[in-house]
Amino acid sequence: MNGCNESWAFDELAMFSGVFTAIVTPVINSELDEESLRGLIEFQIAKGIDGIVPCGTTGESPTLGFDEYKRVVGITVETARKQVPVVAGAGSNATAKAVELTRCTKQLGVDATLQVTPDYNKPTPDGLYQHFKKVAEVGLPLVIYNVPGRTSINITPETAAHLSKIPEEENRIHGFFDIGIHSVTRSPFKRSWRKTPHRAG
Repeated sequence: MNGCNESWAFDELAMFSGVFTAIVTPVINSELDEESLRGLIEFQIAKGIDGIVPCGTTGESPTLGFDEYKRVVGITVETARKQVPVVAGAGSNATAKAVELTRCTKQLGVDATLQVTPDYNKPTPDGLYQHFKKVAEVGLPLVIYNVPGRTSINITPETAAHLSKIPEEENRIHGFFDIGIHSVTRSPFKRSWRKTPHRAG
């Protein structure tokens, strides 16, 4: 697919409902197994899954080269054929790289991205706010992935509430996938995100 995906086939809130599979990235002899990837996606859709997540941690995104990454996302979009939403992992601990990956996935035609909290850097709450705000400016719906056991940084309810203050016309944050120490789904902050889907791991 060429060009930017300026309109989405799915309602931006409704598309995050149901069960999404974080798909593995099949590899043979250190090369992407494209046939198996297509088969896995087709199998998931045939069995009634609600969405596909390529290039998440399960898809070994940290080990993929940029060309491999683009190919995995592109094959997923092509195979899904808008039957289900595609939410591609596009996070990074470098804001510029997260923005670049998000722009790339938008051009490839995904419906949204999954944005993990920056690992290793341990940004301040304001640093997290600025990071996700910059990614949101790309104009593609995103789901924030809070997994402090992997990243050593936790989005607190206070930081999540701060993210809700991004001006509505710029705020493309449409969900939280939360495996945090203080789950945002169980905090008073949730009142600020009444229209935002949450999932606690």
